[in-house]
Amino acid sequence: MSKTDISSAELTAAPVELKAGERTYLMHPLTEKDFGEFERWVRSLTIQTGRDACEGIEDEEGRQEVLQAAFAAAAKISLSSPECKASMRTVEGVQRLVWYSLRRGDGRLTLEKSREVVNAAGGLGVVSARLNEVMPKAAKGEPSKNEAAAVQ
Repeated sequence: MSKTDISSAELTAAPVELKAGERTYLMHPLTEKDFGEFERWVRSLTIQTGRDACEGIEDEEGRQEVLQAAFAAAAKISLSSPECKASMRTVEGVQRLVWYSLRRGDGRLTLEKSREVVNAAGGLGVVSARLNEVMPKAAKGEPSKNEAAAVQ
């Protein structure tokens, strides 16, 4: 399949099956709500990094300066920002995206339990490949057919 081909899962927004041990889960396409939650998670990491940096600063003005910078940086984060794209390539980021995909089929599934599912299914590499089948091309940074045609 070329980068501009559309999988049947993408075309129909259908989930794909994920076999994990004796159980079969459904991986659903990610939604705008899922991506919004991912953005908020990345923003929270930025803010937490600022808070952590403040622990060694005794001066209140210095702490406020660091926190303001962290909040300003977090406010600029979007799905297309380098921070979000980089986070999508981390183990924790991929795990979160997998959890978002799986929990639509099982609302009781926690992030921790989804880690167990990933391990039972063969690991993050296997599960990530399945997730790519249902993930919108725009979120993966791939061109649509129209964008690819415009470049040629």
